[in-house]
Amino acid sequence: MKNIRVYLALVALIAAAQPAAASTVTLDAAIRMAVENLERNLPASVPTGQRPVLAVVNISSVSENLSSFIIGDLEFAISASNHFTAVDRSRLDQIRTEQNLQASGAVSDETMQSIGRWVGAHYVVTGDVLEIGTGYRILVRAINVESAVITPVILALVDRSDQNMRFFMGGEIAPAPQAPGQGPPQPVQVAASPPAAAPQPGQRMTSSTGIVTVRIPAGTFTMGSPENEIGRSPWGEGPQRQVTISQDFWMGVYPVTQEQWVRVMGSNPSGGQASNPVSGDVQGRRPVTGVSWYDAIVFANRLSIMEGLSPAYRLFGSTNPDDWGPVPTSNNAFWNTVEVVPGSNGWHLPTDAQWEYAARAGTTTAFSNGMQDWENESAVGNIGWFDFNSGGGTREVGRRSNNPWGLYDMHGNVEEWVWDWMTITHSAQAQTDPIGPSSGNNRVFRGGGWDSSAQKARSAARSSSVPHGRYSTFLGLRLARP
Repeated sequence: MKNIRVYLALVALIAAAQPAAASTVTLDAAIRMAVENLERNLPASVPTGQRPVLAVVNISSVSENLSSFIIGDLEFAISASNHFTAVDRSRLDQIRTEQNLQASGAVSDETMQSIGRWVGAHYVVTGDVLEIGTGYRILVRAINVESAVITPVILALVDRSDQNMRFFMGGEIAPAPQAPGQGPPQPVQVAASPPAAAPQPGQRMTSSTGIVTVRIPAGTFTMGSPENEIGRSPWGEGPQRQVTISQDFWMGVYPVTQEQWVRVMGSNPSGGQASNPVSGDVQGRRPVTGVSWYDAIVFANRLSIMEGLSPAYRLFGSTNPDDWGPVPTSNNAFWNTVEVVPGSNGWHLPTDAQWEYAARAGTTTAFSNGMQDWENESAVGNIGWFDFNSGGGTREVGRRSNNPWGLYDMHGNVEEWVWDWMTITHSAQAQTDPIGPSSGNNRVFRGGGWDSSAQKARSAARSSSVPHGRYSTFLGLRLARP
């Protein structure tokens, strides 16, 4: 009974602190509001003078995937904040496993305080999601690990129609199928075998340096675009073929941001995109640009070394970029011999096939939200930043809707380097884990950008450039790891 009274009092306290709301918010907006309130209501430093360390312990709900999604987004936003340091997700996952706890399960305040002490946190962040008549009520609070004082964070109502809530709570997320002869043409199915059920999104993980990833399940998909896809390029998108990704892998939920790049490399190469963000965007959370393919593999190995992982790339017999010399600013035959280290668990650029598989996320349409026509700005503008809605520059990551597997900015914002050399000819034969040609002139990049039309951001669209090319306005990267 005491716990019930405390809970009801907390709800009343948070409700009193919220502005009178006549409408609901999106799940993404609720998470941003939570972090803004943490910054507003928690001290900027602790007695030692350091930033407060926060551990997001649990979000109680009926869906483990929903809880993992909210925890991951909170951890990313906390890590990106100038106010706090977030506890590494892997440490908390280990403790949950040892204590037989679930991210979505109820955890007593005393247990959360103990967990906070174990991981060296000053505050633990917890909350719950409760289904009510018109949507889902989200309650978040912070507990002082030493004093047990509870700080209200947010009480928000998320509408049932929110894309993320529909996905995680079992609602319909794909557009209703159109009657024959209506709407844009549907892609041709190449597969002879019946399609497998779309994989469910995997767990999220935040690395020690703040890279948020989601586990992408192994599977088979149809790579490339059908001949009748609107905006299709005849160069490199066909023929459609069956491709199997044989192993699960982690994929960055967002493109690498400017602050993440600076943390590893020490400087920001983003040129004109390194300042003057659109109002409301945080500069450090804009994607990094101005990086060559050579820069990208250096960053991947340095990040792996920083996080204690085995680097993915070997050059001149070494995996340490310090041994590679200066990054070339022109095509370099020696750097083009870089190889992937077998058995590495470090960060790497996704292959062309991995990128398209993750971008499609079980869909077969031109865009992962079911849309086919790239000129339908009102439809494609919800999932990406393009020349018609970006405001003239890159935008803070994660501000458009995610794809069905929880990835943001796969369509638009910045182009993203992948591993493969470019080729415009493909075999129609089925393939498993393709890595592209062994040599070439240009490396592939994917996803379209803020300064181009949505045509270039279709799931099958491919572009390429010389590996030493540094384009300060539109070309960045997204990382993966085994």
